[in-house]
Amino acid sequence: MHIRENEATDSIDWEYFYAGEKPWQPKAWGLLHDTVQNIPCSTCRDEAISLMKAMHDLVTYYVHPGRKLFDEANFLEIAERYSAAAKHLKAEGTIPHMEHEIVL
Repeated sequence: MHIRENEATDSIDWEYFYAGEKPWQPKAWGLLHDTVQNIPCSTCRDEAISLMKAMHDLVTYYVHPGRKLFDEANFLEIAERYSAAAKHLKAEGTIPHMEHEIVL
């Protein structure tokens, strides 16, 4: 399934994704991955693909503890970038009420 330029998300048959107990998972993940792979701007697309893979791995980590991550190197790179951004935002006061220490 690929999203074509200007294709509205409301044209997606969402019932297709919820047809049963678990069959929606690969279909929904496929839609999300296909969506970011079809972003027209190559810089934005590459960034979105990297973020999407990391998000998918994060969900895998929580939903299926012990399962091997799809792209461990990418996951760790994104985690480091998020940590650095959070530290920067906290330091400049953008996130003034952050209660947890950011450690990576």
